[in-house]
Amino acid sequence: MASVTRLQLRSIRFLIPFMIAVLKIRTQANGAPGNLGIEVRKTHGLAFWTKTLWQSESALISFSTAGIHQTNKPNLQQWCNEAAHAHWPVAGARLPSWLEAEQALIKYGRLADLDHPSLAHQAGTVVIR
Repeated sequence: MASVTRLQLRSIRFLIPFMIAVLKIRTQANGAPGNLGIEVRKTHGLAFWTKTLWQSESALISFSTAGIHQTNKPNLQQWCNEAAHAHWPVAGARLPSWLEAEQALIKYGRLADLDHPSLAHQAGTVVIR
């Protein structure tokens, strides 16, 4: 099971607390049972991506509903003006490419509920730039 998330911060003032949270969440993911890989990248502006690979959907759910990942979800509602995530089944134990992750986000992506959504987010658009 693969997962991708794209988060765009709405202001640079959230960058330091966001980066601290990302480091902690990455540590949590690396130690999570069933995690087969994780990559993080920054793209246009204040947009940040993660992609992970899991042995099973239950391992992914256990990770995403516990620890620092779970406790930071309310912060993301405030910090981000765009947030989308998707998970999809993959064959093998190879982390998908970023292109595959982008395509999955378009196909399977779900938008998060945000306090200050961008116009694209309000329109229901999954942004991948």
